[in-house]
Amino acid sequence: REHLQLDDWAIAGFVSLVMISMLAFTTTLVLGHKLVKTAGEKIEAERRLAQGQHLIALGTMMGGVAHSINNHLTPVIALAEMLRDEFEQDTEQSQDLGKIIQAAYDASSMLNRLKTLGRSDFSFSGVCEIGAATANAVDLARKATLSSVGFELDIKRLTERVAISAVALEVVIINLINNAIYAMQGFRGRVKISL
Repeated sequence: REHLQLDDWAIAGFVSLVMISMLAFTTTLVLGHKLVKTAGEKIEAERRLAQGQHLIALGTMMGGVAHSINNHLTPVIALAEMLRDEFEQDTEQSQDLGKIIQAAYDASSMLNRLKTLGRSDFSFSGVCEIGAATANAVDLARKATLSSVGFELDIKRLTERVAISAVALEVVIINLINNAIYAMQGFRGRVKISL
């Protein structure tokens, strides 16, 4: 009978050890899973922070390049306008110089928009025409996108004004377009923008 009680105690002790081991193993698994998840979230947050810093640096650089190119366009415009004044208004030379001047003004306007988009201190407050801001954003995105991506536009002539600055709205639309292009994973495709 004493021998039987000793066996019961041994079995109870063994079962207790197995239960404690299983509890320790489960706790280790749960804590390990939480640790891996926390580490993954930290790595993702650091990656997003680095990406944000990269975008800020890229925006600053883009603003500097746009400013530099604009400085080179200024004498081109001035000299072309001076030269155009030397010719009669309806001559072929005057019309060709007019095309050069218009192209330089268009390039300067696009560079100024890029410079504004590249700034990190633009304000979201303001009012803009939604149609014009959307068209500007799509125009910029089209010029900066690979030829494998097409654009389908259904932008009606909307003159309604919305409570957001034009630059902020353009940034939002360009980000949406970039997300759509990223989702294509390098394949040919079309981005449809409609208002």
